[in-house]
Amino acid sequence: MYAIAVKLDDPISGHLRKGWAAAWGVKPDGDVAYDKAVKALEATFRPTVTPRDPVSTLSQIASVLSDKPPKWQARFVGKRDGANDGRPAEAGVDLASRIMRTIFQGHHRHGDSDSYVENTVDEGRDAITLAVALVALQRRGFLGMNSEQNA
Repeated sequence: MYAIAVKLDDPISGHLRKGWAAAWGVKPDGDVAYDKAVKALEATFRPTVTPRDPVSTLSQIASVLSDKPPKWQARFVGKRDGANDGRPAEAGVDLASRIMRTIFQGHHRHGDSDSYVENTVDEGRDAITLAVALVALQRRGFLGMNSEQNA
C-alpha cells in the first residue's frame, strides 16, 4: 500500500515520505507526521472534489463529499436492493469523508498559542497511516464524480 501511495515523484508522495519518516523514524515527531498526512490528503483530493478551490482544506473537501453523496461514487459498495436501483450505495464516499473529517479535527495546526497542544507520536502515526491508505486508494481511482451527475 505504501509503495502505491508514494510511487510518483510528486508533492503528494513527498508529503507522505516525510510524514512516514517523522512517524516511524529514529526521532518520531507526531506533529510533522500529522501535518504531512493532512497536506497529502488535501493535495490528493482537491483535483477531484474541489478543483476550482486550490486552497480548500481537508474539512472543506470532506464537507463537499458529505453534502451531496449522490454526486460521488467510490468502489466500496453498500447494500444492493430496490432502494438504490442496483447502484452502489455511498458507503465508500461516506467512509472517505468521515476519515478526512476525523483526521482534520485532530490536527492542531490552527490552535492559538494558549491552547496549542502538539500531536502525539501515536496520533501522527495514525494520521499518516490513514493518509497512505486513502492516497493509495485514490491513486487507483477509488473516488470520483458519479457519471450520472456529469450528464
